[in-house]
Amino acid sequence: MSVQQGLIGYRRFLQGDSAALENTVRFYSEALVRFALHYVQDPSTAEDIMENAFVALVVKRKKFDEEEQLRAYLYKTVRNGCLTHLRGKKHLASLDENADKLL
Repeated sequence: MSVQQGLIGYRRFLQGDSAALENTVRFYSEALVRFALHYVQDPSTAEDIMENAFVALVVKRKKFDEEEQLRAYLYKTVRNGCLTHLRGKKHLASLDENADKLL
Protein backbone atom coordinates (compact mmCIF):
# COMPACT_ATOMS: atom_id res chain seq x y z
CA MET A 1 0.00 0.00 0.00
CA SER A 2 1.46 3.35 -1.00
CA VAL A 3 1.98 6.27 1.32
CA GLN A 4 -1.12 8.10 0.02
CA GLN A 5 -3.49 5.13 0.45
CA GLY A 6 -4.71 6.22 3.87
CA LEU A 7 -5.74 9.63 2.61
CA ILE A 8 -7.18 8.28 -0.64
CA GLY A 9 -9.38 5.81 1.25
CA TYR A 10 -10.53 8.52 3.63
CA ARG A 11 -11.36 10.93 0.80
CA ARG A 12 -13.37 8.23 -0.96
CA PHE A 13 -15.21 7.64 2.31
CA LEU A 14 -16.08 11.35 2.51
CA GLN A 15 -17.49 11.12 -1.01
CA GLY A 16 -19.86 8.36 0.04
CA ASP A 17 -17.87 5.12 -0.34
CA SER A 18 -18.29 3.73 3.17
CA ALA A 19 -16.15 0.67 2.41
CA ALA A 20 -13.16 2.84 1.45
CA LEU A 21 -12.54 3.82 5.06
CA GLU A 22 -11.45 0.23 5.66
CA ASN A 23 -8.28 0.91 3.62
CA THR A 24 -7.38 3.81 5.90
CA VAL A 25 -8.05 1.75 9.02
CA ARG A 26 -5.94 -1.14 7.69
CA PHE A 27 -3.15 1.25 6.73
CA TYR A 28 -2.85 2.90 10.16
CA SER A 29 -4.32 0.55 12.77
CA GLU A 30 -1.28 -1.58 13.58
CA ALA A 31 1.06 1.39 14.00
CA LEU A 32 -1.49 3.30 16.09
CA VAL A 33 -1.97 0.34 18.44
CA ARG A 34 1.81 0.02 18.86
CA PHE A 35 1.98 3.76 19.58
CA ALA A 36 -0.80 3.51 22.18
CA LEU A 37 0.91 0.53 23.84
CA HIS A 38 3.82 2.77 24.77
CA TYR A 39 1.40 4.71 26.96
CA VAL A 40 -1.16 2.24 28.27
CA GLN A 41 0.77 -1.08 28.37
CA ASP A 42 -2.42 -3.06 27.65
CA PRO A 43 -3.14 -4.39 24.13
CA SER A 44 -6.91 -4.40 24.59
CA THR A 45 -6.99 -0.82 25.84
CA ALA A 46 -4.58 0.27 23.08
CA GLU A 47 -6.88 -1.24 20.45
CA ASP A 48 -9.92 0.44 21.98
CA ILE A 49 -8.17 3.81 21.91
CA MET A 50 -7.16 3.28 18.27
CA GLU A 51 -10.75 2.42 17.35
CA ASN A 52 -12.00 5.52 19.16
CA ALA A 53 -9.60 7.64 17.08
CA PHE A 54 -11.24 6.35 13.90
CA VAL A 55 -14.69 6.92 15.34
CA ALA A 56 -13.71 10.53 16.03
CA LEU A 57 -12.39 10.84 12.49
CA VAL A 58 -15.68 9.57 11.04
CA VAL A 59 -17.82 11.75 13.30
CA LYS A 60 -15.86 14.95 12.67
CA ARG A 61 -15.34 14.29 8.94
CA LYS A 62 -12.31 16.58 8.85
CA LYS A 63 -10.82 17.40 5.48
CA PHE A 64 -7.08 16.91 4.97
CA ASP A 65 -4.97 18.13 2.07
CA GLU A 66 -2.00 15.87 2.73
CA GLU A 67 -1.38 12.41 4.12
CA GLU A 68 0.75 13.90 6.89
CA GLN A 69 -2.19 15.93 8.19
CA LEU A 70 -4.34 12.80 8.45
CA ARG A 71 -1.51 10.88 10.08
CA ALA A 72 -0.84 13.66 12.60
CA TYR A 73 -4.55 13.90 13.44
CA LEU A 74 -4.78 10.16 14.12
CA TYR A 75 -1.62 10.04 16.25
CA LYS A 76 -2.65 13.12 18.23
CA THR A 77 -6.11 11.65 18.83
CA VAL A 78 -4.61 8.35 20.01
CA ARG A 79 -2.14 10.15 22.29
CA ASN A 80 -4.92 12.24 23.81
CA GLY A 81 -7.02 9.10 24.29
CA CYS A 82 -4.12 7.41 26.08
CA LEU A 83 -3.54 10.39 28.36
CA THR A 84 -7.25 10.57 29.19
CA HIS A 85 -7.21 6.86 30.00
CA LEU A 86 -4.16 7.23 32.23
CA ARG A 87 -5.67 10.18 34.08
CA GLY A 88 -8.77 8.09 34.76
CA LYS A 89 -6.64 5.25 36.13
CA LYS A 90 -4.79 7.70 38.38
CA HIS A 91 -8.06 8.93 39.90
CA LEU A 92 -9.27 5.37 40.44
CA ALA A 93 -6.01 4.43 42.16
CA SER A 94 -6.32 7.50 44.38
CA LEU A 95 -9.88 6.52 45.32
CA ASP A 96 -8.77 2.98 46.12
CA GLU A 97 -5.95 4.23 48.34
CA ASN A 98 -8.26 6.58 50.24
CA ALA A 99 -11.16 4.12 50.57
CA ASP A 100 -9.69 2.65 53.77
CA LYS A 101 -9.59 6.09 55.35
CA LEU A 102 -13.27 6.63 54.63
CA LEU A 103 -14.36 3.49 56.44
